[in-house]
Amino acid sequence: MGKKALVTTAEAMVEFFGIAAQNLVVREKFIDGSKFEVPEQFLASLPIHIADRDYCETNPDLLQFIPYVALYTDEDNEELKVFMYQRGKQGNEGRLHDMFSIGVGGHVEEIIEGDLYKTLIESTKRELQEEVNLTIDDNISDQIEVGLKNALVLLDTRTPVDSVHLGFLIAVKVTPQNFKLEDNVIENASWQEVKELQNQCIQKPEQFENWTRIFLANFDMIA
Repeated sequence: MGKKALVTTAEAMVEFFGIAAQNLVVREKFIDGSKFEVPEQFLASLPIHIADRDYCETNPDLLQFIPYVALYTDEDNEELKVFMYQRGKQGNEGRLHDMFSIGVGGHVEEIIEGDLYKTLIESTKRELQEEVNLTIDDNISDQIEVGLKNALVLLDTRTPVDSVHLGFLIAVKVTPQNFKLEDNVIENASWQEVKELQNQCIQKPEQFENWTRIFLANFDMIA
């Protein structure tokens, strides 16, 4: 039995944004400096169901939910640093292998009590535990809940991998630590200054996955 993914329809997103599907690029709302917040009534109104992930990967009519969390720290009043890693070959998305990322998260595989908001919260906690073994204490839990209430939604239709995923971008402040990483999924991890990564994205954009480039370019709006 294949892997599953929580999805909504591109049609529902078009209705919400009021723009044509082929132009559904929320990224532009980041670049022009405006903050796109997700009202709870939006989450409550979206049609959702569980679908076969392989089918979804080539069907732009269905959008797979992806919590995408940047872990950052500013201890001792130093420059903001963010957790960065390279995607390993055992990750779910083969099209992103070997690329650098600041996003910890992944597909949502179940619906909890018919509540999308609660589902995203629990899935985000699970992914952080599985991928980097982050301890979910009350502080982290609160940040996830608040972050998802005010998440920045990202749907970029310019590439095949991005056009079938709906990103919920949030930042979570943590104590810098050496995480226990999921084998062959997260590799070459390190803590890097946000400003330095922003410069690297400009100089060598091909090394970074698209969502990470967008996230870094607008980090001060999210963290």
